[in-house]
Amino acid sequence: KQWYQRRVRGSMFRYLAWSLLLGLATPYMLYLDAKAEECFFETLQVNQKAGLSFEVAEGGFLDIDVTLKDPVGQVIYAANQETEGRFRFSASQQGNYVFCFSNAMSTVTPKVLKFKMIVVQPREADDTDMSEEDKKIKSMIGDLRNQLREVKEVLEVLPMVDTEG
Repeated sequence: KQWYQRRVRGSMFRYLAWSLLLGLATPYMLYLDAKAEECFFETLQVNQKAGLSFEVAEGGFLDIDVTLKDPVGQVIYAANQETEGRFRFSASQQGNYVFCFSNAMSTVTPKVLKFKMIVVQPREADDTDMSEEDKKIKSMIGDLRNQLREVKEVLEVLPMVDTEG
């Protein structure tokens, strides 16, 4: 009976997690030739929160170089020869934030990687007429959503890990 209850609770949690996370950024797969670099951009507003996650799925030592630059070209994140990574930030200025994946260190081996850029949309509702208790609940829901987003990212990576062995 306990096994069944745990399984039902786990299924309910997964259902809740997936229900809350519908409509979020979907991951992309990228084939990157040796010596190649691919760049993408995301337009953000001031103080808008965003996150970049990536994982090399195939190729060589499963490593890639990653950079993230703000609208004026200043590097705000850089990772060299990483297999996977996550980075969250809040936009310091409005404009196009550019993230690049580079396989320049590889002379012959192409790479396949999975990545996504998650952008948190600014709140539209005005909180001025909400009670303190409602504001606290709304904040807790936002925190839960962020935590579930992280769980979703990990769960998306697990199938790739399982197929490697």
